Amino acid sequence: MSAPTIHPDSPGNLAPTVPTRFRSQRYPEGLRINPFDLVPFILLIGLIVVILLIDPRLANLGTVETKANAALTLVLIATGQTFAILTGGIDLSVGGMISLTNSLAATQMTSDPLNIIFWVITIAAIGLIGGAINGFVIAVMRVTPFIATLATWSVWSGMALLVLESDGGKISPPFKEAVRTSIFGIPGSLIIILVLVGLWLLFKRTRMGTRLYAIGSNEKSAILSGASAVRTKILAYALCGFFAAMAGLYRTVQVGSGSPVAGDGLILPSVAAVVIGGTSLAGGRGGVELSIVGALIMLFINDLIFFAGVRTFYTPMVQGVFLILAVAINAYGYRQSLKRARE
Repeated sequence: MSAPTIHPDSPGNLAPTVPTRFRSQRYPEGLRINPFDLVPFILLIGLIVVILLIDPRLANLGTVETKANAALTLVLIATGQTFAILTGGIDLSVGGMISLTNSLAATQMTSDPLNIIFWVITIAAIGLIGGAINGFVIAVMRVTPFIATLATWSVWSGMALLVLESDGGKISPPFKEAVRTSIFGIPGSLIIILVLVGLWLLFKRTRMGTRLYAIGSNEKSAILSGASAVRTKILAYALCGFFAAMAGLYRTVQVGSGSPVAGDGLILPSVAAVVIGGTSLAGGRGGVELSIVGALIMLFINDLIFFAGVRTFYTPMVQGVFLILAVAINAYGYRQSLKRARE
C-alpha cells in the first residue's frame, strides 16, 4: 500500500487520506454533519424541558448557577478523559489524581495569596507530570492503558492517604471566593465551562489536535503521514492528568473539605459522560464539547430522578441504561456513516 497523502482541507493539514477502510476522518467525505451526533444535544434539551415542566420555578439564573457549580467537577474530569479516549485509550488514574489534589488543596492551601498561587501551580504541575507518566508508560513501554492507569491510580491514591488519612481539611476562603466570583452576572463555573469549549474548538484545529484524531482513528496510517504517536499520547495523558488535578482542586471548593478517596466515585462517571456525549471508545471520533454535553445529561438525569420521586439508589441503574443506549446509538451511527461513505 502506498504511503498516505495529506488531505488539504484537514485542520493542520495532517489528517491522512487513506483507503476507506483506514480512513481517519471523523465523518465521511461529503457528510458535514452526522445526524447521530445530534442525539446527545436532543437528549439534553429534552431532559431540561421535562424538568422545567415538572417545576417551572427552576427557570431562573439562580438555577443556572447552581447547575453549573454542580456540573463543573464532572465536566473537568470528562474533558481530560476525552483526550485519553480519543487516542483509543482510557485513564483510570483520574480517580487517584483527584483524591491526591483534593487532599493537598484541603490541607496545604491557606488564605495567603502567595500560598494560593503556589499551590494552584503545584497542583497543576502534579497533574501534568502524573498524566505524562501515564503517557510514557503507555506509549513508550507499551503497557495497556487499562493496566497502566489502574496501577497509577493505586499510586496516586496511596499518596493521597499519606497527605490526608481521613476526611478533613478545609477550603481557603479567598480561593473559594475567587472561583465562585461572577463576571457581569455570569457565574464563574459557567465561564470556565464556556472557556473550555472555546479552547477545545481552537485546539482541535491545530496540528496536535489533528494528530490526536489521526492516532485514535488509525495509528499506523497516522505514523506514516508523519505524526508522532509517542509525543501525541504523552500530551493526551498529560492533559488528562491536568484536568483531573483541576477537578480535584474544584471539588475542594465544591465540598469545602478534602478526602483521600474523593475521586474514586468519579472514574466511571467520567467515562460514562464521554461515551454518552458521543465520543467513541475506539478513539478518533468525538470531542470535549460532546463530553460536556454528556456530563450535563448525567446531571439532569439525577435531577429528573429526584423530581420524579424515584429512590436515589435507582440512579446508577438509569445511568447504566443511558450508557448502553449511547454506545448502541454511537456504534449504529458510525456504521451508517461508513455505509454512506462507500455508496
